[in-house]
Amino acid sequence: MEKKYILIGAVIIALIYYQMNNKQDDPLEEVVSIVEEEYVYVDIKGEITSPGVYMVNYGTRLYELIELAGGVTSNADISSLNLSKIVEDETAVTIKQFEDKSHNFISINTADQIMLMTLPNLGEAKANAIIKYRDANGPFVNTEDIMLVPGIGESIYESIKDFISI
Repeated sequence: MEKKYILIGAVIIALIYYQMNNKQDDPLEEVVSIVEEEYVYVDIKGEITSPGVYMVNYGTRLYELIELAGGVTSNADISSLNLSKIVEDETAVTIKQFEDKSHNFISINTADQIMLMTLPNLGEAKANAIIKYRDANGPFVNTEDIMLVPGIGESIYESIKDFISI
């Protein structure tokens, strides 16, 4: 009788051992695990052509993400970014705007009529007067010289001075 209990105990231990060592992993879990290891999700925003969340390969560099998002806008300042940095999962990248707005100013020495007409209080007649004055007298030396143009006084200069350059 004692041998019978030993035999039953041995069979139970063998079954437990077999179950523990022959567990089959869920194939879906394996696929999800592989996908999670191969891809990362990165949010890119700010001065970027197509902001959004991108799924990229693990090991993707920041410059590659920027290219994927259509590149930066003309107002983007990437001087402080490490473009060779590998992007990580759940990262948010913000491309900042250039703080020096001088590159967005309208040059009164080179702007055409249409560009000049985008300035406050300047219509077609005043834009043409600026071009006529510039053609006759050469380039403006400073922005205040625009007040030498007939029809452009101090009040108009005050309204456009923050938007113009020479």
